[in-house]
Amino acid sequence: MLLSFFRKSQILAIFAIVIVLAAIWIKTFFNGITYPFIFDSINMPLYSIVAKYLKPELLYTKLTVVAFILSIAFYLLHLNGKYIIIKQRTYIPALLFIIISSAFTPIQRVNPAVFAGLFITIALDHIFAIYQKHSPLDNLFRAGISLGIASLFYAPAITIYLLLFVSLSILRSFNAKEWFVSILGIILPWGVLLLINLWLQIGFSETVGMVSHNLITPTQSSIDELIPIVFTSAIGLPTLVAIIYMIPSMANQKISVRKFQNIFFWLLLLSVSSFVIFSTCSYEIAYIAAIPLSFQLGNYFTTAKGKFWPEVLFMLIFIAALAVQLYPIFVDFI
Repeated sequence: MLLSFFRKSQILAIFAIVIVLAAIWIKTFFNGITYPFIFDSINMPLYSIVAKYLKPELLYTKLTVVAFILSIAFYLLHLNGKYIIIKQRTYIPALLFIIISSAFTPIQRVNPAVFAGLFITIALDHIFAIYQKHSPLDNLFRAGISLGIASLFYAPAITIYLLLFVSLSILRSFNAKEWFVSILGIILPWGVLLLINLWLQIGFSETVGMVSHNLITPTQSSIDELIPIVFTSAIGLPTLVAIIYMIPSMANQKISVRKFQNIFFWLLLLSVSSFVIFSTCSYEIAYIAAIPLSFQLGNYFTTAKGKFWPEVLFMLIFIAALAVQLYPIFVDFI
């Protein structure tokens, strides 16, 4: 069965993951259609540099985005191997990240969230590293810098700052120096930005205005709302089952795993909060929300003892991804 194949840690699974990614993106590679988003006209500083050179319609731009997606997907596997978040070595988190983040066709394009997602994943690596570490200041500083950089690509990632302080509360007892270093790390990229703006004679009020525009500018979607609702629902059912399954099963897990899964839950909550709070935050947030979801779902699909329901729910995700790809063809046909 499909789930059984991906449960095994084997080289064929890597090739299958790459094939799944190619199948999801193949229409985008050969289709010149690019859906408009607010970040096409209103950019954060680092994304404005990227957008200047990576035009959405160009092939090398699409290849660059795919490279970032693969980088995040396999970085998640690195995290699992390093911190043993899921008991077994498995490629399922990488597969789920690819499907959840980019199956929705309109966000198969260059966007700030995919760059922010990589830096948030790097921050997670440093956050997990502080657990029971004698001197975590370097990791906290690096995690703060990574989150600060992420928000300079994608303004709604500002909410993810809270993840660092929630993680500190979960992983360690209170230490004022650790909190100060974390704040300092987040501030540093913004301090560099302010110094550059000062040199370019860009006032502080203009910087504040730029951030404000990137967070609360009214937007109007040009995307058919049915597909994201159906796809989110299809992902939501296995996610609900996975969380219900996880709650009692965590009692048999190591303390570190319980804490790491708690952090993933907060990352998912903060991602959803960004979507709800900020008018400029759209479906591209999937590139960030897919990070915790890939581990929450991956834990269920890897460790659940039953065969029937895990297979059904796993197939549901694949069917939903396939439906998203075929929906435009169906609409054109009728």
